[in-house]
This record gives sequence, C-alpha cells and structure tokens, in this order.
Amino acid sequence: MISDFIEIGVNEDVAKAIAEMGWDNPTPIQRESIPAGIEGMDMFAQAQTGTGKTGAFGSIILGRIEAGGRIPRAIILTPTRELANQVSEEMGKMAKYSGHEVVAIYGGASIEARSPGWRRAPI
Repeated sequence: MISDFIEIGVNEDVAKAIAEMGWDNPTPIQRESIPAGIEGMDMFAQAQTGTGKTGAFGSIILGRIEAGGRIPRAIILTPTRELANQVSEEMGKMAKYSGHEVVAIYGGASIEARSPGWRRAPI
C-alpha cells in the first residue's frame, strides 16, 4: 500500500510508481534501510535475491537526489552488464513520476542510443 511506503520515508512520486509495480508493503530490508538511508546514514545491507534491495537503495536515491539536469547525480556500480540493465529497468519504473532519468552505462554500447537526451560535454 502506498501509505506504508510513505510512512517509512519514500517520496510520494516514487511510492505511487512502486504501488503501480505491484509492491503492496515494504519488505524487511526496505523497512530497515529506507528510513536510515533517507536520513543520510551509511550502511551495508545483505539479503537474499528477490527481497527488495534494489527497491530499497533505489527509493533512497530517488528520494534524496533532485531530478533534472544533465549531470549524473548518482552512480550504481554492478558486477555485470546484465545486473546493470536489471537495476536500470527497476529504477526507471520507480522514477516514472519523479522526473529522474535512469541509464545503464557499460562498455561496448553507445550511451546516446539508450539516452537520446544525453549529450557529451565538450572537453
């Protein structure tokens, strides 16, 4: 339910998007980490696959960083291209109403093809 996510500090626009994604209630990892992350605390979290880790750190990032602009505001490092695409896809869904742009960047593929509004800065 959207109010359960808002109650733990998730931005209203992000909460609306995750409700549309079918997330009914925050998972234990989300309940524990989101309030701490929104407050700016550093943390390490470990949980099994499918427990909501991407939703946890994604909602923290989208809630703390202002949307807009052409300069990257957050970088999420992943060990594989496949995981980078999965995280980018989930974050993109979560950013549906927040105005954030999410792009997976990795070697061997043009960023311009994945993000038409992106322009290389002159050096």
